[in-house]
Amino acid sequence: MARDKLLEAQKLQPNSLNILLDACGVLTDLENYDEAIRLLLDKAEYFAHSADYHYALGNLFADKGDTEHARKMYLTAIEIDPHHFHALNNLAILLQDRQAPSEQVENFYRRALDANPDDVFANFNYGNFLLVKGRSAEAIDHYHKVIESEPWYVKARIAYAGALLELGRRDEALEEMREIGEEDIISPDEASELGMLYLSANEEETGERLLRSAVRRGEGRSARAFDGLGSFYLEKGEVVEAVKCFIRAVLIKPFDTNLWLKVVASIIEARATFEVSAHIEEFLFEELPEEVEEAERDEIVSVCKVINESVGTREYKSLKPFVRAAWETKQPALLTVLAKLCAFFDRQEEAEKAFRAALKEAPRDIAAHREYIGYLMELGQDKRALQAVRRAMKNVPDETMLENDHALILYRLGRTEEAKQEFFKLSRSKPLEITFVYNYAWMLHQEGHLAPAAGILEQFLSKVGFDSEAAFFCARDTCRNP
Repeated sequence: MARDKLLEAQKLQPNSLNILLDACGVLTDLENYDEAIRLLLDKAEYFAHSADYHYALGNLFADKGDTEHARKMYLTAIEIDPHHFHALNNLAILLQDRQAPSEQVENFYRRALDANPDDVFANFNYGNFLLVKGRSAEAIDHYHKVIESEPWYVKARIAYAGALLELGRRDEALEEMREIGEEDIISPDEASELGMLYLSANEEETGERLLRSAVRRGEGRSARAFDGLGSFYLEKGEVVEAVKCFIRAVLIKPFDTNLWLKVVASIIEARATFEVSAHIEEFLFEELPEEVEEAERDEIVSVCKVINESVGTREYKSLKPFVRAAWETKQPALLTVLAKLCAFFDRQEEAEKAFRAALKEAPRDIAAHREYIGYLMELGQDKRALQAVRRAMKNVPDETMLENDHALILYRLGRTEEAKQEFFKLSRSKPLEITFVYNYAWMLHQEGHLAPAAGILEQFLSKVGFDSEAAFFCARDTCRNP
């Protein structure tokens, strides 16, 4: 009814942009993006010189997933009004999602904030950009602006707490995190992020409690909560519980390569125990939730059952139904899983073929790239691995885990000074990421610099919650026995 009235009003006042946008808003709420886009395009003659019109079109294209047309519309809006901070901010987000060069992304964020220094969304998004780049001190200033304007902007407060942790201001971070956790308005995904932050601060009890709470409050629909809880259980050696969580996450996001790889890796890790394999099968048939659409649930259960059975019995022939499905659908996540399983069964030629197909279908899939790089390293083909990681970095620039893989391969190839420099850079940009910090300390240790290596690890452990004395002895022992 509201839709019809708005469309009728728009016909009576065809040059009213507000009425036109209201009508598009109703269509967008119904996820009818094509009709909303057609409605706007039909009125292009009235609004050819309106920045707001092109900005709205850009948003519709972005919502639809057509990022190239969205980019063009935002650029047109900015050309008409160079100070249109909403268009500048949204273009920066779009370019960041498309892994555009960092300088280009940062330029648009800066222009958005030059046009409106107090804009909440531009400050929040630019803060996130800076945090990813390891520029925590700069990010904090932008989160401050957001929180001053919107004290209950939970995502900004979680990001702010994370930045404090990275800067070693643990007590301030925990105080902020406790305040956030007491809020009733926190969403399941926000509770998941907060729980993961507590785990990174070595507060396991609170972290697990928040992740469990996120699962309950999300009514089984928060993939982030299941992913976080699964990773926590895996770290503690509770493989069956980890597999269950990862499968639940896949039910929510069935095309997520990273989640599928976690399912398979966990099943492979548990393969030695028949009892574990039996528990997983029991879960697949008796414990899965009913809220997932039955056909989709049955399909995922079938794939997981085949993988569990094949790995448990070490019989490749059991995989044949899955092999057919992966090649028929050419779904990147399934092709990557197939490649991993072929590698597990020492069918290298088939693994290579599946990896290449997956990356052809999804050249920006970080999880698929990293699995392929790891596969080549496992085979000892470090020169090919170097070529693969450089191709990946070209497709997905500024991805720190790929940079870490690159440094590791350089080390394996004997290019130790280059590797050390890259590990140092990563340890500075991501001071809470143990992989980067440990790799740099380990490089120093290999060169005989035991005291500096122990000092770096001690500083890291103190940041995440070990008292200084315990951190010192842990760091010292780690450097003696890396």
